[in-house]
Amino acid sequence: MVERTLDFDINKRDTLARTPLHWAAELGNIKTAELLIDYGVDVKAVECNGRTAVHLAARSGDRAMLETLLELVEPAERTELINQPDNYGVTPLFLARQKDKEGQDAFEYMLLNGGRMNEEAKKQ
Repeated sequence: MVERTLDFDINKRDTLARTPLHWAAELGNIKTAELLIDYGVDVKAVECNGRTAVHLAARSGDRAMLETLLELVEPAERTELINQPDNYGVTPLFLARQKDKEGQDAFEYMLLNGGRMNEEAKKQ
């Protein structure tokens, strides 16, 4: 359908200002996320609460989704996305940590890819 539609907006937003990538990340649909990324979706897009798809994947504790979202991003951008606060100052790293054991793999992945703890983030 995407290939046949001339004016298809891959970054179209819903009433929560979410793009299709936000929903794919929240629902853990890696194949859909990969397809959207291939078609040029904005990985940095923020929804109404200032959260990116990375926030939503981290909140789910989904390391595989985080890898999908961040693997094609330059290291500096990866670090930026991992440490980006939402409208309430909450980062993806913090959201993964809240999941405790469920989010441990996601948390460790983000730490290895530039994630900073609160005090470290404030110094940057």
